[in-house]
Amino acid sequence: MRELKRITPESFARFGKVLTWDPTVGKRLQIAAEEHRGAPWMLATFRVDAHQITYLAEHPDSIELFWPVSGTGVILLATPEAPDDFEAFLLDVPIVINRGVWHGLCALSEEVILGIAEDVKAGGSRRDLDRPLRVGLG
Repeated sequence: MRELKRITPESFARFGKVLTWDPTVGKRLQIAAEEHRGAPWMLATFRVDAHQITYLAEHPDSIELFWPVSGTGVILLATPEAPDDFEAFLLDVPIVINRGVWHGLCALSEEVILGIAEDVKAGGSRRDLDRPLRVGLG
C-alpha cells in the first residue's frame, strides 16, 4: 500500500502546479498554466469507481487539469524520468499536471467525480501495472 500525501505547492512541484489563489498578487486573474499549441481543448467530467489502480497514462504533448467535483479520490503520479517511482496524493484541490507525467486515479469513496481539461488531441500512452495498486490512508 502506498502512503497518501497531501497536495501542497511544494509536494506537488515536480509533477505540475496546484491551482490556488494568491491574495498578495493584486490581480483579478491569476494564470496557473498556459498552452499555445492552437489545438482545441476539452472540458469534461469523469467518474472513477475503481478502488485500485491498474494502469497509468501519460500525455507527452499536453498538460492536464483535474479538479474534484464530488467524492474522495487519489491520483498516483510519476515523472517521465522515473516512471516506476510513484507518489500518491489525496486529490482534494485542483491541479495541473505537466506534459508526460504518468498518472492513475482511484476512488476512496464509493465513486469520485472529477473535472478534466486537456487538449482534445492529447494522445499519449498507457501502461498496465505489474499488479493492481491499492492506496489508503496510513
